[in-house]
Amino acid sequence: MTDGFFADAERIAGRSKDFDAFAERAGKVADALRTTLESTGKAWGDDAVGESFEAVHGDAARSVLDAVAGLRGELTEVGAKFADAAAAYREAEYGGQTDIGGVARTLEEG
Repeated sequence: MTDGFFADAERIAGRSKDFDAFAERAGKVADALRTTLESTGKAWGDDAVGESFEAVHGDAARSVLDAVAGLRGELTEVGAKFADAAAAYREAEYGGQTDIGGVARTLEEG
């Protein structure tokens, strides 16, 4: 037998708002990184070795930069999912209390 399941819906809802700040900070980091990288030009140079390096690693470097930039939206989405989960926990708890109250009234009347 277990002690059951418990979720602190208020705490989850409160902490879900933290993800907006995380998302904003991630966005600022991504913007600063992109600006810095764009201002440096070809960091590995434009000679034969630099061009070879670009051919091998350029797409991966751009992919990582895009992934970092995407964190803003992903963190916002995670926060929204936590807020939705908290609302669902509240609704389920209220529904359970209402159902139990209805059963208790029926038993008292019966």
